[in-house]
Amino acid sequence: MKTSDTNDTSLRAPAGASALSFWIYFFWIALVVLSLWGFTADDSFIVYRYAENLASGNGLTYNADEFISALTSPLHAILCTLLTLAPCSLLVSNKVLAIVALAGSLGWACRRLNYGPFRSLLVMGLVVSSPLVLFWTVGGLETAYLLALLVIVYVQFDRFRDSPTGWTGLCLSITVGCCFLTRFDSILLVGPVLVHSAFRLYHHRGFTTTGFIGLLLPAPILA
Repeated sequence: MKTSDTNDTSLRAPAGASALSFWIYFFWIALVVLSLWGFTADDSFIVYRYAENLASGNGLTYNADEFISALTSPLHAILCTLLTLAPCSLLVSNKVLAIVALAGSLGWACRRLNYGPFRSLLVMGLVVSSPLVLFWTVGGLETAYLLALLVIVYVQFDRFRDSPTGWTGLCLSITVGCCFLTRFDSILLVGPVLVHSAFRLYHHRGFTTTGFIGLLLPAPILA
């Protein structure tokens, strides 16, 4: 969404409508989160055990002294390891961070894309108020983190599309790599984005060593 579209007065909403929408979304999200707060997916406890072992100095393993990893979300395990330093339990801190990450990424994306207050509220409300999104956000798995990263990928690609440079390509590639570390099968979503970006870079700037290294190297290194 371009700034010129957002500044169109015909697309603006009255302050009263924005306030009403905010409170409707707020109470609905609070109700759903409170209703689902007691749910935690069984697989999340596997990640918690890996994280607790790593925090204890036993390595990223399920059992101490068994150097075999079956993790499908290494980045989530590393985040949970850091969350062991939080004053509350790992289960609670992971749920809170997932909510903050999802809401924060959506808010940042709306700001970067110049959606304006009402459209930002509409986008965030429609996404975050979805019972399925909230269900997996408080479920303890990496789903909410991956969704947050995919939102960031979209924004980074939008920046790269407008200005295909080595720096924007580097930011996009790092985010794609983080998506893969969050969930391996996300490559099916973010891989084509990276390939398309490489073709776009070649089309606009030809073959530039710096540009292609910045775009294509960080993601495989992280993977």
